[in-house]
Amino acid sequence: MKGALVTVSAIEEDEYPLVAQWFRRGMVGALSTGGSARFTSTADIRGAIAAGPEKYAMVRTHDGVPVGLVQWRQRKYPGSYTVGGVIGDSELWDSGCGGEASWLLVHELFHAHNAHRVEFVTAAFNVRVVRMLIKSGMVIEGVLRDYFFLDGAYHDAIVTSYLREEYYSADESGMTGDAFFGDTVPASDKSEARALLRDYMRDQWPQDIRRAYSEE
Repeated sequence: MKGALVTVSAIEEDEYPLVAQWFRRGMVGALSTGGSARFTSTADIRGAIAAGPEKYAMVRTHDGVPVGLVQWRQRKYPGSYTVGGVIGDSELWDSGCGGEASWLLVHELFHAHNAHRVEFVTAAFNVRVVRMLIKSGMVIEGVLRDYFFLDGAYHDAIVTSYLREEYYSADESGMTGDAFFGDTVPASDKSEARALLRDYMRDQWPQDIRRAYSEE
């Protein structure tokens, strides 16, 4: 998956130590896990990714520098996903890389995996993610009270989501949909293929078959 700022692809073997470092590092770990350091070693993060159910992918700049992660998990029913992510390099937190990486993942789920519902659960203290979610037009569904524990206190979580039709109607935000990320197969190719088939059927198929096909 490729955007204007970053690409999202599989984690390479030599990147696991860096990932483990991100999850252990103060505020990065707090923002990515909501306060609990789930991974404390390279072996932990490698094992968790291999075992699932959460899947992870690396966020890289176009120069190939790894800068963060996105993660997703299919919920009980097919087509329903929970997603999240973090930029491990704090110098890039306000650069737009995290937002673009998240929407690359969301677009992939809707556009290539036939997702029906995609949700974020984020800590109420994560101002950057809250700002991004509100800007994107995601529906804020509710608050999970005292969901995370950090700095000696409990904190709420916010649940937001897109349904499929909401995602595809949000193109005016400039962050979602085909206009921003593009299709795997260009629309011009699809249109040309339909035209070729239409002309072939018109010229080569017997009239009774064409009639039956057109009536479906």
